[in-house]
Amino acid sequence: LVLDNSGSMDAAGGRSETKLQRALEAAEAVAAGLSGGDAAGVVLLVNDPAVALPDGMTTDRVALKTALRQIMPTDATGAPGEALRRAFALLESCQAVRCEVHVFSDFQEAEWSKTAAGLKPPRGGTAILFHRIPSEPRREANVSIAGVSLPDKRLIAGRRLPLAVRLSNTSAFNADVRLNSEDDQGNKKVERVTVPAREERLQILYLTPEAAGTHWGRVWVENDGFRPDNRAAAALCSADREAVIFAGAASEFGALPVAMSPTADGTLSGLVPVAVPVDGLERALADRKPVLVATTWQSLGRGRPDDSWKAALDRYVRKGGNLLIAPSATDTASAGAAPGWLGGSVGDEQTAAAGLPALVFRKSARLFDDLRDAKGDVLLRNLRAFRFRVLRLADEKTALAGLEDGRALLAEHRAGEGKVFLSGLAFDASWSNLPLKPGFLAVAQSMALCTEGAQKVMRLTAGERPLVEGPSNAVVRIRSIASDAAVDWNGPGGNMPALARSGVYVIEKGSNQTYVAVSSSAREAGETFISGNEVPAAGGLAYSVEAYGDADELAARLKRRRVGMDFYAPFVLACLLALLTEGWVASSPPKAAKA
Repeated sequence: LVLDNSGSMDAAGGRSETKLQRALEAAEAVAAGLSGGDAAGVVLLVNDPAVALPDGMTTDRVALKTALRQIMPTDATGAPGEALRRAFALLESCQAVRCEVHVFSDFQEAEWSKTAAGLKPPRGGTAILFHRIPSEPRREANVSIAGVSLPDKRLIAGRRLPLAVRLSNTSAFNADVRLNSEDDQGNKKVERVTVPAREERLQILYLTPEAAGTHWGRVWVENDGFRPDNRAAAALCSADREAVIFAGAASEFGALPVAMSPTADGTLSGLVPVAVPVDGLERALADRKPVLVATTWQSLGRGRPDDSWKAALDRYVRKGGNLLIAPSATDTASAGAAPGWLGGSVGDEQTAAAGLPALVFRKSARLFDDLRDAKGDVLLRNLRAFRFRVLRLADEKTALAGLEDGRALLAEHRAGEGKVFLSGLAFDASWSNLPLKPGFLAVAQSMALCTEGAQKVMRLTAGERPLVEGPSNAVVRIRSIASDAAVDWNGPGGNMPALARSGVYVIEKGSNQTYVAVSSSAREAGETFISGNEVPAAGGLAYSVEAYGDADELAARLKRRRVGMDFYAPFVLACLLALLTEGWVASSPPKAAKA
């Protein structure tokens, strides 16, 4: 019995029942028609760890009925090919002469329109029957949560974090819905949102983790016509206060230390500026483990290339650290030579008393994420440079901002796993008016926090299997932290099931923990279903397609089919006996003629 428990089955299927309820009714009718020696198994289109199914084929009618009545709708898109493979594998262990595979589904195109790769026919003597559960047209607006996202950067406890929720109205009706949210700290909120027909809307909610650690938030839509695509979850790891090291005198960096922490102790920003002498940088890197190191072109140009602090700085960046190099606000000496792995150098200082106009070159850069408006424009305007050093870049594509004539003054470059920010401007009002702009705080702090891959949380769509590194036979445990159905699964990592519902889960493997945020599948909002007698996902298999009406009619039809098949074996034996008799008669010697 292959049952479609994907999200689309939670919609109306007639007679005030959902399609899944009608599919379960049909499956129970098939199970009720089993005779004494028959065995049956259950396979789900979405492998659901919250449902306890019989282990393989069973002759226990009570266990079978109990399993069917535990099946619940999910938020996921199913995998027909995988479900059929599991069903065929169950039959391989059977000793029966005759086998049947009954599939109960609405045959939504999102799942059934593509041929399953590598699907092999079942064992001989297997009949495949597809039972189409009818679908009713939707008469209400439907709003899907098409995605949720948190900033992919280091997140600091105590700071308000934007949670972007993308709402999509997939229907032809305007929608007025309620957007609910809750977090692990007990904060709940409801907002009324209007989403026009066939349009999307971006709604910004906020999470504020009060302490360092792992936190989560859930959002869901109410008051629309389809529930399974209405839920999403997000998880995050927030850190306590982080250090920003300034290699040199604090005066060399102008307004930058104040932008990192207006109170100098990280109270408002979570970033603590620490000034150390250049020759003490190596020890500071080991002791403070900073999120950003700032130094000057002048410091890099002094001394020898093999200075130990430069080698330590190289290792720090290549292992994932952030580095900022800017001109000193107090030293006008030539910059000198810089290490080749930085991706660029600077020229001599130039001045423009009236100031030269400057602008952002690459608006999509993650450095400007907190300054981008709804149209994608960066809210840094009317910038002017009075003193500057033009950057000489190994790759011009790394330029982020500069003068109107194209000369670069700010760039970013990847080195190993880390990132290097190159500046031709000192962060002082005598060099440019950037430190006087409100957006300067966002730019400065983004240099410290915008580390790619800083969030170790796994993000999945319902129906996807989590993948954890390590041997496939290592035992893992999956627990639900915030979900509509409790999950507590143990087993080999290679056998991990798909996560069928939105929510937050933790995967424990030894002492390691991986948090997983799962959102419902927006694909289930589709209202196009396969009609006719062909099911593309079945490929070249031999099968029949029948429309499901009611349980009694299905039971009667199967009884007629099985009676005919039960008579088949003795009928063949009778035919063989007749054939043998006819052959014996035909081959006997003729009798001698009488006089």
